[in-house]
Amino acid sequence: MTDDLPCDPPPESAPPSGGQDELGALAAPRRLSVDDHMFTAPALPGTFRLQLFTAPGARPVAVVTQIAGAEGMSLMNGVERFAGAVWERHCPDQDLPPVWVERQLEAQGALRESRFRRVVFAGADRYRPHGPRWSVITHEELQDLVGATVATDRGTGYAPRAVEP
Repeated sequence: MTDDLPCDPPPESAPPSGGQDELGALAAPRRLSVDDHMFTAPALPGTFRLQLFTAPGARPVAVVTQIAGAEGMSLMNGVERFAGAVWERHCPDQDLPPVWVERQLEAQGALRESRFRRVVFAGADRYRPHGPRWSVITHEELQDLVGATVATDRGTGYAPRAVEP
């Protein structure tokens, strides 16, 4: 039952290896190679904006953004399957899933601040990452990681889901 799940994982759930040193080792100048405002994964009821940053010899970085409660399955609940779908569709030759950073935007007028969260997976079998752990990453750290400008919004190509009767 997912009704009892918290909206956000606590920041202290970061794995020991997910710190600043690792971010520094992963940092590289990348270019925005995909900006899909309505990414969907097969058989999953959810959409999000995917910004994929790539560079030769550097691990791809996926930055995903979604409006909380408005786009079907949440990023947190679908993280393994969403990351696997991005990996398979856009980075099939990579041995590891892309570095995964997500941002769940709150509805307009919400008092809670939306933050970027880096997700580190404990392991992965081909296109099947597992064991996600979340930690907060600042916008500045994210831009240092990708070496490029990262959009913080949902994007102009976003089309709200139709209200079900």
